[in-house]
Amino acid sequence: LEMVQEEVRERAKGSFLEGKPILAVSAYTGDGIAELKQALYTLVHVAAEKSVRVPFRLPVDRVFSVDGFGTVVTGTLIEGCINEGDAAELVPSGSETRIRNLQVHGSTVHTAYAGQRVAINLSNVKKKEIKRGCVLAPLNSMKNTDLLDVKLNVLDSSVRILTNHTRLHFFTGTSEVPVSYTHLRA
Repeated sequence: LEMVQEEVRERAKGSFLEGKPILAVSAYTGDGIAELKQALYTLVHVAAEKSVRVPFRLPVDRVFSVDGFGTVVTGTLIEGCINEGDAAELVPSGSETRIRNLQVHGSTVHTAYAGQRVAINLSNVKKKEIKRGCVLAPLNSMKNTDLLDVKLNVLDSSVRILTNHTRLHFFTGTSEVPVSYTHLRA
């Protein structure tokens, strides 16, 4: 265990995880579960609250149909709050929809807030029009782009060398997009 913890410390050097606590937990024996719960409880109480005064944004992680209800998407509401009856758009497709019903942890609610896991029943949109990685947002609140500027810090421990036009994967929300890395100096 000490060797694994030391390896984790080494791999975390230079990243935002450097110096963070390492908690050993066993799902089999239950060892460390209490410490993990306490650490999570502490983090929750020092975390900044999500703003509900910004437009809602929900990266879709699942989509399915329910007989008698239609299309349902699930995900974690990243920003804002969403209300039953709100008009919405699926990005990048641009499909317009309306929020028919909301559920948070299996309970029907009229409003869901940033940070909550939400199941949303959508009207006027088919399951086949939506996939993992789409984002549900207010109408005309987001724009598609093919270009993104990123500041990338490669860890000293990385064995990967980045050169112009290196193929990478960019993860945002629930989507994974293949990209080409081009290093430009100003």
